[in-house]
Amino acid sequence: ACPGVAGAALLLRQYFMEGYYPSGIKTSEDALTPSGALIKAAILNSGRLMLGREGSSFQSEFYDESQGFGLISLVDAVYLKGRSKGKVLVWDNVKLTNKEVWTEIIYLDSCSAQHTSITLNYFDKENDNTSCTTCIVNRLDLTVRKGSQILYPNGKTAGPDTKNNAQRIRIPKDNTDSITVMVEGTNLVTENQKFALVISGCVDIGTRSPTTLPTTSKPTTSNFPSLKPSATPSISPSNAPSLSPSVTCVDDPEFVKGRGGRKRTCNYIGEGDKQYRINKWCNKQKSGTSIGILCCKTCRKCTTCEANSCAAIKDRNPSSDDGEYML
Repeated sequence: ACPGVAGAALLLRQYFMEGYYPSGIKTSEDALTPSGALIKAAILNSGRLMLGREGSSFQSEFYDESQGFGLISLVDAVYLKGRSKGKVLVWDNVKLTNKEVWTEIIYLDSCSAQHTSITLNYFDKENDNTSCTTCIVNRLDLTVRKGSQILYPNGKTAGPDTKNNAQRIRIPKDNTDSITVMVEGTNLVTENQKFALVISGCVDIGTRSPTTLPTTSKPTTSNFPSLKPSATPSISPSNAPSLSPSVTCVDDPEFVKGRGGRKRTCNYIGEGDKQYRINKWCNKQKSGTSIGILCCKTCRKCTTCEANSCAAIKDRNPSSDDGEYML
């Protein structure tokens, strides 16, 4: 509610729209239009602790009436190459239905950031009840699993925050290799609820960028691999009737996509079975050809790819890893 916050929001919007996310350098092909919920989530996620209250001997803490989420720090809100201590992951316009749970495993690297910060924000449906005490209409719950612990937001220790649509969890730096972030649509009045999520710290970003809109590029043809049925009949008969054309799904060994001095191959995309990395890259294109086709075998694990791509074979469970599947 001050010009400083308005200016910070404008700079964050510019950051995303000019393609600074996720690499930390301006890359036009990574440009995206952030929702208001994402901008607010990034601001709240960046908050630094303020140590006290003016004219008071009582120390202030996060989420109290004096500082809330803390002091805005734009250098902590986003990743800027050469300036930020940690990296940032964002999700935008993610839809949840009632009782649905969104889950993401986050792998942690080493860096100079002192904590991992996870912030959920969403624009709740308006409430026309002027006398409510718990006024959330569509309730989403943010939790984080760290080892055997379940962590709750906004300083809560015994359970979810049932009153706020802005929720943050801070985890001090330690030797943890991964965390599991969960958002549950606990009680929705409407058919679904969109949310934005920001995670910062020593996270493995896998050059991830959110996909919020369908591609508008024109379809192109590719010589590798073919999704069309073969005109040559099979030499050996099948023991079971085929319901769809057979294709060979393999990774193109010559596929390389370079950016920022780094080269990405099919092996890199599939390394470690990191779901957010597979989803990110298999939805991209190289020279007009879907990476989901070029890295067909790897991208069979993609959970967000179009049904007509090679990734559709994720629904099959082959007995051997020989690259032969039925679409």
